[in-house]
Amino acid sequence: GPKGATKTASYTGPYVKKIYVEETAYWANPAWSTGYTFTGVKAAIGSIAVDPSVIPLGTRLYVPGYGYGVADDTGSAIKHFHIDLYFPTAAGVRSWGTRFGWIYIVPAQSASAATN
Repeated sequence: GPKGATKTASYTGPYVKKIYVEETAYWANPAWSTGYTFTGVKAAIGSIAVDPSVIPLGTRLYVPGYGYGVADDTGSAIKHFHIDLYFPTAAGVRSWGTRFGWIYIVPAQSASAATN
């Protein structure tokens, strides 16, 4: 892959499109967060913040190393080819750090039927 890409297991499931992105992580710190995403659902594992001009809200995604998720949140710092993955704890966020890699837009039926 591209220079600097994090080596992760390749995804072999069905997908519509793959996109190379910067991947960061966030958690719902009660000091500054309601715990709800932009679309109004409670943030949980699988909540992914995106730039809706690149990845439309509601899109189902597969992120190697993270799993299946849904583009259901936005963020002021989430622009262009940058996604932000929800973790329940600050430790999870620190553990993820910043990564670069391919993510996959998956057909809705395959993501909802898949277990991770």
